[in-house]
Amino acid sequence: MKWPPLTDRTFTGLWLVCITVVLCITGALSRIDNVIYDAAQQNTDRDIPTDVVLVTIDEQSLSSLGRWPWSRRMHAQLIDRLHADGAKAIGFDVMFSEPQKEDLAADRLLADAMARAGNVVLPVVIEKVRSNGQLVETLPLSSLVKHAAALGRVHAELDADTIARSITLWEGLDQPVWPHFAQAMLTVAGQLPGPFSRRAPQVPSRGVAMLTKHDQRYINFSTAQRHLHSLSYLQVLRGEFRPDTFRDKLVLVGSTASGMADSLPTPVSGLRQPMPGVEFLTNAMVSIRSQTLITRAPFWLSTLLACTLALLPMLWLPYSRTRTGLVATIAFAVLVLAAAMALPVWWCVWVPMSAGLLGLLCAYPIWSWRKLESASQFLDSELSRLQQELGTAGQTALGTDAQTLHPDADPFQRRIDQVRAATALLQHWDQTQRETLAFVSHDIRVPLASAAAQIKSELGEHHPTHKQMVRALAWTEDFLQTSRAQMLRPDSFSELNVMALLHEVADDIYPLAMAGGLTLVLDLPDEPVWIQGNVDTLSRAMANLLSNALKFSPPAGLVRLSAKLGYGQVHICVTDQGPGIAPQDIERLFKRFSRLEPRPASLQTGVGVGVGLGLYFVNTTVHKHGGTVTVVSKPGETTFVVNLKT
Repeated sequence: MKWPPLTDRTFTGLWLVCITVVLCITGALSRIDNVIYDAAQQNTDRDIPTDVVLVTIDEQSLSSLGRWPWSRRMHAQLIDRLHADGAKAIGFDVMFSEPQKEDLAADRLLADAMARAGNVVLPVVIEKVRSNGQLVETLPLSSLVKHAAALGRVHAELDADTIARSITLWEGLDQPVWPHFAQAMLTVAGQLPGPFSRRAPQVPSRGVAMLTKHDQRYINFSTAQRHLHSLSYLQVLRGEFRPDTFRDKLVLVGSTASGMADSLPTPVSGLRQPMPGVEFLTNAMVSIRSQTLITRAPFWLSTLLACTLALLPMLWLPYSRTRTGLVATIAFAVLVLAAAMALPVWWCVWVPMSAGLLGLLCAYPIWSWRKLESASQFLDSELSRLQQELGTAGQTALGTDAQTLHPDADPFQRRIDQVRAATALLQHWDQTQRETLAFVSHDIRVPLASAAAQIKSELGEHHPTHKQMVRALAWTEDFLQTSRAQMLRPDSFSELNVMALLHEVADDIYPLAMAGGLTLVLDLPDEPVWIQGNVDTLSRAMANLLSNALKFSPPAGLVRLSAKLGYGQVHICVTDQGPGIAPQDIERLFKRFSRLEPRPASLQTGVGVGVGLGLYFVNTTVHKHGGTVTVVSKPGETTFVVNLKT
């Protein structure tokens, strides 16, 4: 079974789908997706929440309170001050996994302060104790865990480019038992939105040494253009803040000092100024509370959308010009890029579109390549056909001449040269044919006219031989005029008044109408209508239409010549009251040597029967003038309409 050849559209579509699917599967453009995501985050300005305060362990605090680690007595004092001022929840991004050996009472004081506050959240860290070692969960001291309101995992997911964009809501060894630190903070404050679970999910076991993650989400950062409200640890410890500064606030305590903070590169900070871990946690908490965490679209949906985007240019490229298609494709790509940036920010859905974008941008060059191949194959077949039809002269023009003109040209350029040579040869032959036809028509016309005059003087004008000579002379004149119409060139046209031309033609035709007992009615505008054209050929064309109307009109019939202006054109109508033209005859009216039989009485009107070139001449002349000829016919009325540009 032989498969039918692929169309250019199908061929291009298959290529685009293959390219897009490969890019999606390999993830080759994932970094570009990340750049698009980061650009959207960097250019979004959101309101900073007023009920979130950072207490920062900064350089000033370290300089005044001494080197880290500080005594846990100070942390206890800090908690007491925050609790006394009415903090709703206190989160410590500080690990207390080992006892303070030099001051064991300090741990007890810290635990007591946490118990009094009742709203302190402590971190859990899952890490490897050594390179390539086993993962372990590091928790705070048991005495502190006992009085902690909640525990949360402090962790950020790093993408392949080492940028932190996301968090996992639940993690743990074997089972995801630990909520994220930001989620734990909101649970303690009673501000965790309903869609978020307060209980650890149950997932299939992977083993006690395996890290299990559940529900990865991306953060809509709030600190792209602004910074969160913060106070120095030293200021809070000394009470250097206004009363109610922390009342009903979510307070996070963490380090921002250089060299000490667990800084992370983020979309809004980049590698130059990494974001402190405590600020990252705050952004995650704000995003959870406002329910603006971003969900990444599943792979199958991203792939399907990417393939759809890549195929969409096939809706307009086959019907567009080269430049229009290119502009439309680029404009659509810009629109898709804007949508890729807007979706995560405003609709909290991230659909990676770089594969679809590249496929979309590949549509134009692949389509152009395919059309170029098709054009090349068509040129080859047509040139081969021309060589066979033109014989030796064609083989010389299409073979030797093109290689002589451009011996080093590429194959496609050589084909173009061959087409030019063939065009020049055909134009030369066409011009030669026209000149020969005009020459022969003229040379035949002169002796025929002399012979007709001699027969008329010797035998009389009613002699059958004279009538045959007159008819032959008329046919020769038709051939000559047709040749002239075919050789018309628009650059030789001059300005003419088409209304004056119609009046002159009507005056010439009027005696024939009177001789046939017909009425010629004119309905022409009084004002002049100017067009660019050739007076002789247009006059003969209109005369042919009026002559045909006389031929097919019944005795005592009426022929109407009218004209009107509209939409930058002049519409000239010639209407007769003849028997009408059958629909199957209308299709061949304007072909060479095609004619309909007139009424018998027309032979007495002096109009005569032509060889079938009259309407062909009309059609050729009107088209050379950039116009059209149409026919509307029904029994008892036929109208020829000529439309010319003004």
